[in-house]
Amino acid sequence: MTTSVSSTVASDTTIALDGNSTYDGNTTVTALQLSCIIGRDTQFIIGISITSLGIIGNIAFMFVVGRIQSMRTMTNSYLVNLALADLLHSVVHSLIWNCIFFGGDVCFLHEWQMYCGVMFPSRVSQYVSMFTVTILSIERYLALCKPIIYRGGYIHKRSFVATVIALTWIASIMISTEGLVDCLNSKTRSIAGRFIYLLTVFILLIVVVIFYLLIIIRVRRSRNSVKKNEFQIIRVCFAAAIVYFVCTMPAVLQAFILLLQDLNSFTLSDDLIMCLTNASTFLLEINSSANPVVYNALSSLYRKAFMDAFNCRNQKCCPGSSHYGRNSPTNTEMTSYNQIKTNKNN
Repeated sequence: MTTSVSSTVASDTTIALDGNSTYDGNTTVTALQLSCIIGRDTQFIIGISITSLGIIGNIAFMFVVGRIQSMRTMTNSYLVNLALADLLHSVVHSLIWNCIFFGGDVCFLHEWQMYCGVMFPSRVSQYVSMFTVTILSIERYLALCKPIIYRGGYIHKRSFVATVIALTWIASIMISTEGLVDCLNSKTRSIAGRFIYLLTVFILLIVVVIFYLLIIIRVRRSRNSVKKNEFQIIRVCFAAAIVYFVCTMPAVLQAFILLLQDLNSFTLSDDLIMCLTNASTFLLEINSSANPVVYNALSSLYRKAFMDAFNCRNQKCCPGSSHYGRNSPTNTEMTSYNQIKTNKNN
């Protein structure tokens, strides 16, 4: 029998992830002994390794975009927002792992008010990631399938992008506040709160699937007209969406099971709930850490940018676009737009 580190944070699940759990004030570092859980030390090593990778990787990505001028595109603005949300999630979970492992009985998370407060930014980061992944699917659809609208209208202006990013955080904070109030007042997640989370995930997943299907259809019909770097950007955004929703599924399943239990229509053993808790925790931490790795694995453009940013020894070699030239995302999108506009005028 082994000890679940995750059980020290919550007695059922994902307030640390999406705000769907119940806080048990009697839960301690050694309270739950469950046979399906890996050892405490192993959990700490896995958790702290993943969150540390997430912190380093997301900071590195934001540094690259800030240092390489040709990487400062509309798409990368949204990816930076995603990196910021992932960084927040990784920092919070790193704090949790260290508090549980080194803090013992004096860990501040044993105070449920502190627990609710620490989990609030983690919950916000999950909604920001969810909204940003959805926005990226719409942005890529407009860039590829509606370039005149994308390049010629308000959508492509930096002020619009900044407004959209700000709205993702405002909406996420507003939605997450309901969960914070529930946690502080009753130490549990309301049925309405769980339902809102599940409905939000379901609607946004449908939106993402629809827009990427439209993109795939467009690419298949005119693959030769889609430039290599445009295709790489689409692939990167598509991969980020897949990683997010795959890693979120255990948390979604857990929220659904807890909702059914609240409605007294379904019951699952504590052992299985805790196993699902750990799967949700680790996969959501992987989601917050994986994107910089995905970008480099799938795109030579991003690999080149990372190498240039960290190999650059003076400021002069970074602001310019000499290493990217016509291949930068901004130029490929502008070329596509100009070609269509020329054809329309002819």
